[in-house]
Amino acid sequence: NMTSINEVDAIAVTKGPGLEICLRVGWKKALALANEYNKPFVVAHHLEAHCLTARLAGHVISNDLINKNTINAINKTDSSLFSPKIEFPYLTLLLSGGHTSIMLCKGLGDYVVLGATLDDSLGEALDKGSRLLGLRFNKSGGAAIEELARNGNLNKYKLSIPMLAKRDCNFSYAGLKNAFRLLIDKCREEEGLQSGITNAPSNTLEETKEIIQLPDQITADLCATLQDVAFAHVENKLKRALDYIEYHNIKLTSVAVVGGVASNQSLRQRLFNILERRDNNNRLPLIFPPIDICTDNGAMIAWAGIEKFKLGISDSLDDTDVIAKWPLGDLVDHEIIIPKIKREINIK
Repeated sequence: NMTSINEVDAIAVTKGPGLEICLRVGWKKALALANEYNKPFVVAHHLEAHCLTARLAGHVISNDLINKNTINAINKTDSSLFSPKIEFPYLTLLLSGGHTSIMLCKGLGDYVVLGATLDDSLGEALDKGSRLLGLRFNKSGGAAIEELARNGNLNKYKLSIPMLAKRDCNFSYAGLKNAFRLLIDKCREEEGLQSGITNAPSNTLEETKEIIQLPDQITADLCATLQDVAFAHVENKLKRALDYIEYHNIKLTSVAVVGGVASNQSLRQRLFNILERRDNNNRLPLIFPPIDICTDNGAMIAWAGIEKFKLGISDSLDDTDVIAKWPLGDLVDHEIIIPKIKREINIK
């Protein structure tokens, strides 16, 4: 543990993207520290930092590990559990509360965005679903959905997978969120409950006097349905991205899944199955950084700063300001069409 500012080699900070007012708090403090102690100043891109967590500590997921239910063990940053950091180039699937995208990571500062969300992220869709159902949770709405979905029937209700006709790797969850809201309203009406409201308090740990939730089994079935369709959307877009990689003969070292939603066990199994079905003998390693790092912005940005600083990269203390909207890398802005490869697409 560090005991003095003298042991600090450089100051790293997020420039963007994100909420401008929040970014500026950290930005001003980092600038002040770098000026006061005459330290090199390193600017980090929030999305790049997510991608680079796989190079800090990444765990290779195998079917054996998934079946042994080792999620609690691999959530902790134990060096004995993690393989050495992965090398470029690798494919990153970023699934968080603020971002959903697929990126080809070719090198530090060298990224190709194969697809990104056009509206809401996967994490936002799951969190919104949990709030609509009135679920109480300590960590995230997505974790609450996952827990209840284990006891639910994912075939009980019908929801459509988004963007099946779109020949690209982009995501969209706004329509699914609205469809799920309407489905909940329908279920509430069938149970004689007022539609459009839940018993979700403003403080998720606060008790409410009047219980107006749906019955537990219906809630579990709704959770299972939402999670299944939301993940099927991810599966379809990942398959198309892998087809694009294969068609263009791009050699990858691995596929990394980062962001808070990457903790979901069902998602891990489904993504592992995709890679296994493609080529069981030469399957690409599936990498999941430990969850405490995926959700720790401080650790993420610090590691991104280390990666840049080790290459001799630093930034001017006169750097202007934060950037609320800041794309990462080049965008594949056309349809990702692979004429010689036909793969199965999930259709509910």
